[in-house]
Amino acid sequence: MKKIVFGIVLLLNFVSIKSQSPWLATNTPTPSGQYPRYDDVCFLNKDTGWTVNSDSQILHTKDGGATWMLQLQTNSYMRSIEFSSSKRGFAGGLENA
Repeated sequence: MKKIVFGIVLLLNFVSIKSQSPWLATNTPTPSGQYPRYDDVCFLNKDTGWTVNSDSQILHTKDGGATWMLQLQTNSYMRSIEFSSSKRGFAGGLENA
């Protein structure tokens, strides 16, 4: 019975993944640090999103990634970002040595 239930759960997960929109490239500026990269991105809907990068920045978009605005410049290597609503978000980073 466990194998059947597990198989159904896997099938349902596959169906939900296949029904999601495809990944699209955005116009994020290229970070300039020693290891330039974006570590995380969070979109609340198709237009509103945030991302964090190795330049210690949090960027925000209101147009689906066509343009990005600097929201915060920190002193930490930003690694993660998550929003539960348009007014409540969480970001995590590592202290630069």
